[in-house]
Amino acid sequence: QAEDGIRDSSVTGVQTCALPILSAVHSGVCDAVLVYHHAYRMPWSSRSAGRDPMRRRAGLGMGDTRSLWGTGHVESGPNSMFGANAYAAWAGRYLHDYGYDRDVLGLVAINSRTNAARNPNAVYRDPLTMDEYLAGRMVRDPLSVYDMDIPIDGADAFVVTTTERARDLPRPPVLVHAATLGHTDYGTEEQLRDLDHAGQMVVVDRLWARSELTLADVDVFYPYEGFSNIALSWIENVGYCGRGEGGAFVRQHWVEDEQRIVIDGRVPLNTHGGSLSEGGTQGAGHLFEACLQLRGDAGARQVDGAAVALVTPGGYYFNSQGFLLRRDG
Repeated sequence: QAEDGIRDSSVTGVQTCALPILSAVHSGVCDAVLVYHHAYRMPWSSRSAGRDPMRRRAGLGMGDTRSLWGTGHVESGPNSMFGANAYAAWAGRYLHDYGYDRDVLGLVAINSRTNAARNPNAVYRDPLTMDEYLAGRMVRDPLSVYDMDIPIDGADAFVVTTTERARDLPRPPVLVHAATLGHTDYGTEEQLRDLDHAGQMVVVDRLWARSELTLADVDVFYPYEGFSNIALSWIENVGYCGRGEGGAFVRQHWVEDEQRIVIDGRVPLNTHGGSLSEGGTQGAGHLFEACLQLRGDAGARQVDGAAVALVTPGGYYFNSQGFLLRRDG
């Protein structure tokens, strides 16, 4: 619920795919909700996870059994077109169509790594150079090990309540100014028509239509980068530049002495290190970091005067989402 009371909700925090909860609080169906999201490494995610007998048992009984034969985000052969395979295919199409080299993906990865250095909860905090990025082990051309999010064990939790009640609590609230989901006619990786017809466009159109805020009001930006090329698409689709200009845009706004992307010298991207360096929390970490920044609780990585955060979790397909969050007051 923003100033005029017509938007989705105003809360102390929110997690990805939580729009029904926001609507329930806003409509008065409930007063307070605890929302959480967790990430859990399955046996095939790492050597340590593979050695854990509990994870092996969980893998055999997991709810989404598609992953056992390759129709989820675990591929099962050279002809599978899901998860990393599909995002790699679209990344290759992007680089080919717009004439970029892999360095534009590298800038996204290095930006995340640089920002993660100030985040004690990040998995990867050591510096990453462009030479190291380009020499990284190729997983699915053109995406290397540095272009894919890190499997982790982790969780984020948020309390969602009304603006009035939140203002009576000891911690400063973060207001959800606008929020939405987006989906197109095809919701699976291999069926996407092209990069002009993805869920991201639906999200952005709805998000800006629900808000009087503009990009000029945004102080911190959290484009999801479960795969590095996703961030370039979000940068384009939210309106910072046109289709195919994301690579040139990150080059233009690259701050060499800081080794990170800062839009117009003012708006940093993924101050926590994002999925590529903090860890793969499927967007929940992006929202959590945005709440910390707007509350002034981000410690060494705090952005001075951060009052509006643009958070765009999710990829091209069924899970595209957008949030505009505001500092209260």
